[in-house]
Amino acid sequence: MVLEKLTLRRATLDDLDQLRALWVIAKLPVEDFEKRFTEFQVAVDENDLIVATMALYHTKQQGLVHSEIYYDLEWEPALRAKLWQRVLVLAKNYGVLRLWTQSSVSFWREQGWKDPDFKALEAMPPLFGHPHSGWLTLPLINDSIASVEKQFEVFAQAQRESREQSQEQARRLKLLATGLVIAITLGVLVLAAYTFFLFSRKSRNKSNSSAW
Repeated sequence: MVLEKLTLRRATLDDLDQLRALWVIAKLPVEDFEKRFTEFQVAVDENDLIVATMALYHTKQQGLVHSEIYYDLEWEPALRAKLWQRVLVLAKNYGVLRLWTQSSVSFWREQGWKDPDFKALEAMPPLFGHPHSGWLTLPLINDSIASVEKQFEVFAQAQRESREQSQEQARRLKLLATGLVIAITLGVLVLAAYTFFLFSRKSRNKSNSSAW
């Protein structure tokens, strides 16, 4: 096997037969994974034979790296490194803030993965599994940075709401001003009509007096 000739890509429907066979060998939940096969990244040789897999499940900005399978254990370290780089890029593209794995292979600690603290375990999605099952975790963004970003998001939301309120107030003031203009105009017209009426009446009275 030549590493340079391998292709790394997302699993497709055409890969399901091979994946099922690998899942059976690895004693993984075949029926469950059949519905989630798009989580799997695969390394295939020039004959389109799957030689390695690594899966990424993500929810609520946290990701689970799982189900590593290697066709040839001799190439496991090299294939893991290649698949990991692809999965890491995908996780960042998905907006994942923290990754989790239950793999005990030393490779992960060499990549900066560590035992999670209590705060991290509390935030781990329950779907990943029991919080005390030998987890390793890797934050993809510093907690303080995440906090700042969250505060900025809250500030931006407040600014949007304030802008919307200002626009609503401006709209109401505009309606009020328009109403006042209409009322004043109507008042002027009524006054003009009344003045004209009085003037006409006075003129008629004078005409009648002259006739006598």
